[in-house]
Amino acid sequence: MNNGPLLDQLRKIEPGEWKKIYKNGYDKSGKKISVHYFESKSGKVFNVKTKPQWSYRGK
Repeated sequence: MNNGPLLDQLRKIEPGEWKKIYKNGYDKSGKKISVHYFESKSGKVFNVKTKPQWSYRGK
């Protein structure tokens, strides 16, 4: 992650490594969506966002 201030904020929640996660799926209407969030090694998540359409990075 290249955003130093954001990484500092995440490490106040939990020290250590954080990764940006992209997951593609469908909403209840069947439309494509992508969920983006940060996840710590222990599984804590932060800053969950839902975007319309799929992300090219999503799985």
